[in-house]
Amino acid sequence: MVGWGVDRPEPPADAVAGLRQEVATLRAERDARTAAAARRQDARTAAAARQRERLTRVADAFAGLDGVRVERRPTEVRLVFTSGLFRSSTELTATARPVLAEVGRRLAPLAVVTTVVGHTVAVPGGRTSGGSVVGYGRAEVATRELAAASGWSLAEFVLESAEQSDGPFPDARRNRTVTIRLRPV
Repeated sequence: MVGWGVDRPEPPADAVAGLRQEVATLRAERDARTAAAARRQDARTAAAARQRERLTRVADAFAGLDGVRVERRPTEVRLVFTSGLFRSSTELTATARPVLAEVGRRLAPLAVVTTVVGHTVAVPGGRTSGGSVVGYGRAEVATRELAAASGWSLAEFVLESAEQSDGPFPDARRNRTVTIRLRPV
């Protein structure tokens, strides 16, 4: 039989001790990497749970609000007004101010990045892509209403004009509106 101590001399004790120490070091490094990966995964899981909780709090703040559909998305909550807020251009309808005021009041205590997106109606023969001055103007008018009701400054809002072909509804009348994206921070 070939093995240590039979046909071969025993390896030097210091070589065996060195190999054992090297194996122990490698195992410790592997265990440390495994533990670090588990901690990172736990942190990601905890962060995702906190994000879900924040999204739930934001969505719940607007639940049951007449005239507003709440859409929860992976990283934000989107508020879609169920009817157009504007008669034409940037003139609010009679029902728009009270709805925007209530959204603003509910927005006040929340820690969110608030983006107001103005939508327009595509005009036959006109541009179908890119934002528009009217869409941005609608975002600005709605933001002024939200700021007044929430007590926030205008600078705390992000304003955008949506793609002209990207209205929340299939009909033109209801696309004379804004949508609001709320991202918890």
